Amino acid sequence: MRRLFFSSWLCLLAAGSASLNVFESSAALLAAAEAGDVAAAKAALQAGAPLEKAATHEGANALHLAAGAGHSDLVEALLAAGAAVDAAAGRLDGPTALYLAAQNGHTAVVDLLLRAGASVEGPPTLPGPLYIAAQGGHAATVRALLAAGARSDRPDKSGSCVLHVAAQQGRREAVAVLLAAGAEVERANAVGARALHLAADAGHAGVVRDLLQAGAEVDARLQGYDDAPTALMSAAHKGDLRLVRTLLAGGASTEAASPGGFTPLSVAVQEGHAPVVAALLAAGARPSAPCAQKGATPLLFAAGMGRVDLVGLLLDAGARVEEADNEGWTPLHAAASGHLPVVRLLLRHGASPRLLTRAGVSPVSLAKAAGAAEVFQLLSSLAAADIVQPETEKSRFRMDFSPPSLERSEL
Repeated sequence: MRRLFFSSWLCLLAAGSASLNVFESSAALLAAAEAGDVAAAKAALQAGAPLEKAATHEGANALHLAAGAGHSDLVEALLAAGAAVDAAAGRLDGPTALYLAAQNGHTAVVDLLLRAGASVEGPPTLPGPLYIAAQGGHAATVRALLAAGARSDRPDKSGSCVLHVAAQQGRREAVAVLLAAGAEVERANAVGARALHLAADAGHAGVVRDLLQAGAEVDARLQGYDDAPTALMSAAHKGDLRLVRTLLAGGASTEAASPGGFTPLSVAVQEGHAPVVAALLAAGARPSAPCAQKGATPLLFAAGMGRVDLVGLLLDAGARVEEADNEGWTPLHAAASGHLPVVRLLLRHGASPRLLTRAGVSPVSLAKAAGAAEVFQLLSSLAAADIVQPETEKSRFRMDFSPPSLERSEL
């Protein structure tokens, strides 16, 4: 009886010792995988480390760790020892070794895994290895995956494909590889955005240039949204001069307007981007083009903002100094509430202080109501006895630059 009890105790000790050895050898294997130590990994396997079951808390085994770190010699050794090439890390639909290698741009490891039979598309619940490589800008890895048959048109959950993500991230080399492989340049994502829209919105002028050279439509709007802004309108709004010049060089229309009739020039003026305004005017943008629905010209906007630099650019480009909106407001009316430098510049270009709006408001009365003493004095001295009603039959929107508390009838 005593002998049986002693034997059972020895068996329990042996089992505990074996479990301890497995734990220690597994830890040694994972440490070797992270460090890329081939000899230490082989020693851990010989000591009983389970090749597949030894894993981190996140579920990554030795092959995942070695592939993600780019240890090609160790990856080759683990594959030779029987590591499952398409095993998922952490869960059934987790990343594979190929995905992790592609994510970090380890092309040599990607080649090894592909030769060992790794699935080039990876688990269906994740973006493919090609997508993740393009997102990171790993052009050589992108090229290797394409050569192995990876699909460049595979979308992610938002409908974005590989070219979309590369363009949006500004990965110019990856974009070039994808375009050379035949990626569809005009393909739209779930919200109708093409690669050109995504690159332009992110300010990647170089990628925009490459996409245009590959045949992207420069004035395309979001697919299914005819009232969406063009890339040039977005660039003008942001004041991105380099991108504006790139789009203009690619043939972008300076007159493509929003549903409210705002052209890229109107937008750039309202946002105060003088260099962009100059570039658009040099490219032939019409300086007096009114908004289709509101009737305000870029000069009217600039004058009302008190931007003498923008007013000067527009006048030098031929903007009509007395172009009025639908209620007869001219740039001088807009500036009369206190923008003295603009008022002087408009007067030098022939603006009349005698013109009335359709409600009977003169620039003089606006200056007086606003308490703009210098403007009032200047305009009063120039105003003649006869008041001229502006001649315009256009249906336009009044730009209200008077104080909110002031009624038109009081002027």
